[in-house]
Amino acid sequence: MYYVYYCDVRTVDPVIFKNFYSLCREISFQFRTRLPHGLLVYHNVKNPDRINLNPYALYVIVEKGQLKVVHVFGKHSTSVTVGEGLNRDEWHSVMVRE
Repeated sequence: MYYVYYCDVRTVDPVIFKNFYSLCREISFQFRTRLPHGLLVYHNVKNPDRINLNPYALYVIVEKGQLKVVHVFGKHSTSVTVGEGLNRDEWHSVMVRE
């Protein structure tokens, strides 16, 4: 099964996903693209009205042909950048764990 996501209507080259899995503390997927930049995954937890939680967000991005994972928790954020040439229209596997 393949999932095709277009980030923008004007985009000619989509990002194609297959085998996308999400568990409580882990996501894994395969993707291929020819785009040098793009958002692959965005996960955000919003605050319910009566619960005081720190803001939380997770981004998985292709940036300059590299994979970048950004984790935001409260006022702090961390990022990790790995790989290169990930926009050569080849399949790549990604697993992000807590």
